[in-house]
Amino acid sequence: MSTLFYRSRLCLFILPLLFLFAACNDSSESPKVIRIADGDTITILHADNTQEKIRLYGIDCPEKSQPFGKTARKIAGSLLFGKQVSIRTMDRDKYGRTVAWVYVGNKNVNAELVRAGYAWHYRQHSNDAGLQRLEDEARKAKRGLWSESSPVPPWEYRKGVRYRASESNAAVQQSRPSLAKAENKSSRSDTLYHGNVKSRKFHLPGCSAYNCKNCTAEFRNRKKAIEEGYEPCRMCNP
Repeated sequence: MSTLFYRSRLCLFILPLLFLFAACNDSSESPKVIRIADGDTITILHADNTQEKIRLYGIDCPEKSQPFGKTARKIAGSLLFGKQVSIRTMDRDKYGRTVAWVYVGNKNVNAELVRAGYAWHYRQHSNDAGLQRLEDEARKAKRGLWSESSPVPPWEYRKGVRYRASESNAAVQQSRPSLAKAENKSSRSDTLYHGNVKSRKFHLPGCSAYNCKNCTAEFRNRKKAIEEGYEPCRMCNP
Protein backbone atom coordinates (compact mmCIF):
# COMPACT_ATOMS: atom_id res chain seq x y z
CA MET A 1 0.00 0.00 0.00
CA SER A 2 1.11 3.54 -0.62
CA THR A 3 2.59 5.86 1.97
CA LEU A 4 -0.33 8.22 1.38
CA PHE A 5 -2.77 5.48 2.42
CA TYR A 6 -0.96 4.86 5.73
CA ARG A 7 -0.79 8.57 6.48
CA SER A 8 -4.53 8.88 5.89
CA ARG A 9 -5.23 5.98 8.27
CA LEU A 10 -2.93 7.53 10.89
CA CYS A 11 -4.76 10.87 10.66
CA LEU A 12 -8.11 9.12 11.13
CA PHE A 13 -6.74 7.55 14.33
CA ILE A 14 -5.04 10.67 15.75
CA LEU A 15 -7.69 13.34 15.04
CA PRO A 16 -10.32 11.92 17.45
CA LEU A 17 -7.68 11.77 20.19
CA LEU A 18 -6.83 15.43 19.60
CA PHE A 19 -10.49 16.42 19.86
CA LEU A 20 -10.83 14.41 23.09
CA PHE A 21 -7.76 16.07 24.56
CA ALA A 22 -9.09 19.52 23.64
CA ALA A 23 -12.43 18.75 25.29
CA CYS A 24 -10.71 17.62 28.50
CA ASN A 25 -8.53 20.70 28.47
CA ASP A 26 -11.56 22.98 28.05
CA SER A 27 -13.26 21.30 31.03
CA SER A 28 -10.24 21.88 33.22
CA GLU A 29 -10.34 25.56 32.32
CA SER A 30 -13.94 25.95 33.53
CA PRO A 31 -14.32 27.78 36.86
CA LYS A 32 -15.19 25.70 39.91
CA VAL A 33 -17.68 26.62 42.64
CA ILE A 34 -15.84 26.84 45.96
CA ARG A 35 -18.36 28.59 48.21
CA ILE A 36 -22.14 28.84 48.61
CA ALA A 37 -22.97 32.01 50.55
CA ASP A 38 -26.72 31.52 50.25
CA GLY A 39 -29.23 30.27 47.72
CA ASP A 40 -28.41 32.86 45.10
CA THR A 41 -24.81 33.89 45.80
CA ILE A 42 -21.73 31.76 45.11
CA THR A 43 -17.97 32.13 44.69
CA ILE A 44 -16.10 30.53 41.80
CA LEU A 45 -12.40 29.81 41.36
CA HIS A 46 -10.91 30.43 37.92
CA ALA A 47 -8.04 28.48 36.37
CA ASP A 48 -5.65 31.34 37.22
CA ASN A 49 -6.62 30.99 40.93
CA THR A 50 -8.60 34.23 40.99
CA GLN A 51 -11.95 34.18 42.74
CA GLU A 52 -15.17 35.79 41.57
CA LYS A 53 -18.39 36.30 43.49
CA ILE A 54 -21.50 35.53 41.45
CA ARG A 55 -25.08 36.66 42.12
CA LEU A 56 -27.47 34.41 40.21
CA TYR A 57 -29.40 36.50 37.70
CA GLY A 58 -33.16 36.91 37.80
CA ILE A 59 -33.87 35.12 41.08
CA ASP A 60 -34.06 35.97 44.77
CA CYS A 61 -33.84 33.19 47.38
CA PRO A 62 -35.02 33.52 50.99
CA GLU A 63 -32.42 35.02 53.30
CA LYS A 64 -30.66 32.51 55.56
CA SER A 65 -32.56 33.86 58.60
CA GLN A 66 -35.91 33.41 56.81
CA PRO A 67 -37.95 30.21 56.59
CA PHE A 68 -36.54 28.02 53.79
CA GLY A 69 -33.38 30.16 53.59
CA LYS A 70 -31.09 27.39 54.84
CA THR A 71 -32.85 24.86 52.64
CA ALA A 72 -32.39 27.09 49.58
CA ARG A 73 -28.65 27.28 50.38
CA LYS A 74 -28.52 23.50 50.76
CA ILE A 75 -30.27 22.96 47.41
CA ALA A 76 -27.91 25.41 45.71
CA GLY A 77 -24.99 23.56 47.27
CA SER A 78 -26.19 20.21 45.96
CA LEU A 79 -26.46 21.67 42.47
CA LEU A 80 -23.24 23.69 42.47
CA PHE A 81 -20.66 23.05 45.18
CA GLY A 82 -17.45 21.58 43.81
CA LYS A 83 -18.87 21.58 40.27
CA GLN A 84 -17.33 23.15 37.20
CA VAL A 85 -19.68 25.74 35.79
CA SER A 86 -20.11 28.10 32.90
CA ILE A 87 -21.53 31.56 33.41
CA ARG A 88 -23.28 34.06 31.15
CA THR A 89 -22.73 37.52 32.58
CA MET A 90 -25.69 39.90 32.53
CA ASP A 91 -24.61 42.76 34.80
CA ARG A 92 -22.61 43.83 37.83
CA ASP A 93 -24.45 44.88 40.99
CA LYS A 94 -23.75 47.70 43.44
CA TYR A 95 -21.74 45.32 45.63
CA GLY A 96 -19.36 44.52 42.79
CA ARG A 97 -20.72 41.02 42.23
CA THR A 98 -21.08 39.55 38.77
CA VAL A 99 -24.76 38.96 38.00
CA ALA A 100 -25.04 35.94 35.72
CA TRP A 101 -26.81 32.86 34.51
CA VAL A 102 -24.99 29.82 35.91
CA TYR A 103 -24.89 26.44 34.19
CA VAL A 104 -23.68 23.00 35.19
CA GLY A 105 -23.40 21.28 31.84
CA ASN A 106 -26.68 22.12 30.12
CA LYS A 107 -28.56 22.65 33.38
CA ASN A 108 -29.60 26.24 34.13
CA VAL A 109 -29.19 26.47 37.92
CA ASN A 110 -31.07 29.79 38.21
CA ALA A 111 -34.12 28.17 36.64
CA GLU A 112 -33.76 24.98 38.69
CA LEU A 113 -33.98 26.88 41.98
CA VAL A 114 -37.18 28.60 40.86
CA ARG A 115 -38.59 25.33 39.54
CA ALA A 116 -37.93 23.61 42.89
CA GLY A 117 -39.77 26.38 44.75
CA TYR A 118 -36.79 27.85 46.59
CA ALA A 119 -36.50 31.17 44.76
CA TRP A 120 -38.71 33.97 43.52
CA HIS A 121 -38.43 35.34 40.02
CA TYR A 122 -36.77 38.68 40.87
CA ARG A 123 -39.06 40.82 38.72
CA GLN A 124 -37.53 44.08 39.92
CA HIS A 125 -34.41 43.13 37.96
CA SER A 126 -35.65 40.65 35.36
CA ASN A 127 -38.47 40.29 32.85
CA ASP A 128 -37.58 36.73 31.88
CA ALA A 129 -40.79 34.96 30.88
CA GLY A 130 -39.30 31.52 31.51
CA LEU A 131 -38.48 32.27 35.14
CA GLN A 132 -41.93 33.73 35.70
CA ARG A 133 -43.57 30.63 34.23
CA LEU A 134 -41.50 28.40 36.52
CA GLU A 135 -42.46 30.46 39.57
CA ASP A 136 -46.15 30.27 38.64
CA GLU A 137 -45.89 26.49 38.28
CA ALA A 138 -44.09 26.13 41.63
CA ARG A 139 -46.72 28.31 43.34
CA LYS A 140 -49.55 26.23 41.88
CA ALA A 141 -47.89 22.97 42.92
CA LYS A 142 -47.02 24.43 46.38
CA ARG A 143 -43.43 23.32 46.05
CA GLY A 144 -40.76 24.44 48.52
CA LEU A 145 -41.47 27.82 50.11
CA TRP A 146 -44.85 27.96 48.35
CA SER A 147 -46.09 25.34 50.80
CA GLU A 148 -46.66 28.33 53.09
CA SER A 149 -49.79 30.40 52.53
CA SER A 150 -48.04 33.77 52.38
CA PRO A 151 -44.22 33.53 52.29
CA VAL A 152 -42.42 36.84 52.80
CA PRO A 153 -40.44 37.96 49.73
CA PRO A 154 -36.76 38.45 50.63
CA TRP A 155 -36.72 42.05 49.34
CA GLU A 156 -39.52 42.89 51.82
CA TYR A 157 -37.68 41.04 54.58
CA ARG A 158 -34.47 42.98 53.89
CA LYS A 159 -36.42 46.23 54.00
CA GLY A 160 -37.62 45.35 57.51
CA VAL A 161 -34.08 44.43 58.61
CA ARG A 162 -32.75 47.78 57.38
CA TYR A 163 -35.53 49.62 59.19
CA ARG A 164 -34.79 47.82 62.46
CA ALA A 165 -31.10 48.64 62.07
CA SER A 166 -31.86 52.34 61.59
CA GLU A 167 -34.15 52.28 64.63
CA SER A 168 -31.42 50.63 66.68
CA ASN A 169 -28.85 53.23 65.61
CA ALA A 170 -31.27 56.00 66.50
CA ALA A 171 -31.83 54.49 69.94
CA VAL A 172 -28.07 54.33 70.54
CA GLN A 173 -27.67 57.97 69.56
CA GLN A 174 -30.53 59.01 71.84
CA SER A 175 -29.02 57.15 74.81
CA ARG A 176 -25.80 59.17 74.63
CA PRO A 177 -25.51 62.33 76.75
CA SER A 178 -26.15 65.40 74.64
CA LEU A 179 -26.73 69.11 74.97
CA ALA A 180 -29.88 68.52 72.96
CA LYS A 181 -31.22 65.92 75.39
CA ALA A 182 -34.68 67.43 75.45
CA GLU A 183 -34.93 67.31 71.67
CA ASN A 184 -33.78 63.68 71.52
CA LYS A 185 -36.25 62.39 74.04
CA SER A 186 -38.13 60.12 71.63
CA SER A 187 -37.24 56.44 71.42
CA ARG A 188 -38.57 53.16 70.10
CA SER A 189 -41.26 53.26 72.79
CA ASP A 190 -42.76 56.31 71.02
CA THR A 191 -43.17 54.43 67.74
CA LEU A 192 -46.75 54.35 66.49
CA TYR A 193 -47.49 50.76 65.49
CA HIS A 194 -50.36 49.97 63.16
CA GLY A 195 -52.40 46.82 63.73
CA ASN A 196 -54.35 44.96 61.07
CA VAL A 197 -57.77 44.36 62.61
CA LYS A 198 -58.37 41.41 60.26
CA SER A 199 -55.08 39.49 60.36
CA ARG A 200 -54.27 40.61 63.93
CA LYS A 201 -50.69 41.49 62.91
CA PHE A 202 -48.98 44.76 63.86
CA HIS A 203 -46.40 46.67 61.82
CA LEU A 204 -43.59 49.18 62.11
CA PRO A 205 -43.54 52.45 60.15
CA GLY A 206 -41.80 51.77 56.87
CA CYS A 207 -43.29 48.30 56.51
CA SER A 208 -45.09 47.80 53.18
CA ALA A 209 -48.20 46.71 55.15
CA TYR A 210 -48.11 49.62 57.61
CA ASN A 211 -50.89 51.59 55.89
CA CYS A 212 -53.01 48.72 54.60
CA LYS A 213 -56.78 49.25 54.48
CA ASN A 214 -57.34 47.08 57.57
CA CYS A 215 -54.44 48.61 59.56
CA THR A 216 -56.65 50.92 61.61
CA ALA A 217 -55.58 49.91 65.13
CA GLU A 218 -52.83 52.05 66.68
CA PHE A 219 -50.44 51.21 69.52
CA ARG A 220 -47.84 53.43 71.15
CA ASN A 221 -45.69 50.50 72.23
CA ARG A 222 -45.03 46.88 71.34
CA LYS A 223 -46.20 45.53 74.70
CA LYS A 224 -49.64 47.09 74.27
CA ALA A 225 -50.07 45.56 70.82
CA ILE A 226 -49.25 42.09 72.13
CA GLU A 227 -51.56 42.55 75.14
CA GLU A 228 -54.36 43.35 72.70
CA GLY A 229 -53.81 40.00 70.99
CA TYR A 230 -51.79 41.16 67.98
CA GLU A 231 -48.76 39.32 66.60
CA PRO A 232 -45.58 40.88 65.14
CA CYS A 233 -45.49 41.15 61.35
CA ARG A 234 -43.01 38.68 59.82
CA MET A 235 -41.84 41.22 57.25
CA CYS A 236 -40.78 44.07 59.53
CA ASN A 237 -40.50 41.99 62.75
CA PRO A 238 -41.43 44.86 65.13
